[in-house]
Amino acid sequence: MRATTWFPAALMTAIMAVGALLAGCGGDSADSGTPKADCPTGSQDAVWINGRLGCARVGDQFVKLSANSGGGRIDRAYAIAQIAYDKARLAPINGGKSRFFEYFLCVRGVPDRAVGTAIAGDLQNVLELGSTSRYMPNDIGLTALEADGSGQVAVPYVDEPCDPARHPVIVNYSTGQVESINRGALAALNIYDK
Repeated sequence: MRATTWFPAALMTAIMAVGALLAGCGGDSADSGTPKADCPTGSQDAVWINGRLGCARVGDQFVKLSANSGGGRIDRAYAIAQIAYDKARLAPINGGKSRFFEYFLCVRGVPDRAVGTAIAGDLQNVLELGSTSRYMPNDIGLTALEADGSGQVAVPYVDEPCDPARHPVIVNYSTGQVESINRGALAALNIYDK
């Protein structure tokens, strides 16, 4: 398997192992027994996080992997990077490039020492991107999210008030739940492949 420019090969192996582990924990919304009609599964295009807002609901439990992080509390918006692999050969789709979504997620009152990998794992779970999720696109074998930029985003996160008009997903760290989902905020989002 070829590593992308922002994931060294050893890191990619570790992420794939963590992704397999997270798959068993992910995707359990507050009402996981209710089908989510808006959660796409049909094609490779259905894997990208900007099209998966129908997989999450206000009130879904978000804070799991990032629980018990230390530090002072702050509102923080994260740039999310995503890479996806097909199921047949685990070859990267999108020409091996990562897709970046600048400030897709904002976490209200997040501890300032929260680890981006844990935040990204929580987002992956709430968007039903675990490989055992019934909402995972059929031809996708693995997708990985990252929230620390890994050198590819000039500013991987910004400390700013969470604003539903700017951030498609807002989480309240104190309650641990998704607080706001706004598809309208996607229009102004900076999305690019690199």
